[in-house]
Amino acid sequence: MHARVTQFSVPSEKVNDFIEALNSAIPLMHQQKGFRALLVLRVENSNPPDVRVLTIWETHSKRCARARTTCISIRHSRVR
Repeated sequence: MHARVTQFSVPSEKVNDFIEALNSAIPLMHQQKGFRALLVLRVENSNPPDVRVLTIWETHSKRCARARTTCISIRHSRVR
C-alpha cells in the first residue's frame, strides 16, 4: 500500500464548500484503479482550519498516475 497526503488550509467560511468538494470526489476516487481509501484529518483548534487528506493506493505507480490527473484539478479548483 502507498499513501498520498495533501495539506489544506481552509478559510472558515469555505469549510462547507471543502466538505462538499470532498464528498463529490469520493465516488470518482472509487473509480480509479488501485484506490483503496480516503481519510480526512483536521488539526484541532487550528485557525484557519488545517486539514490533511490521506489517500491510500494499491501500488506506487497507481498513486503517481492519479496524482498527475484529477487530484490536482480538484485541489486547485475547489479550495480558494
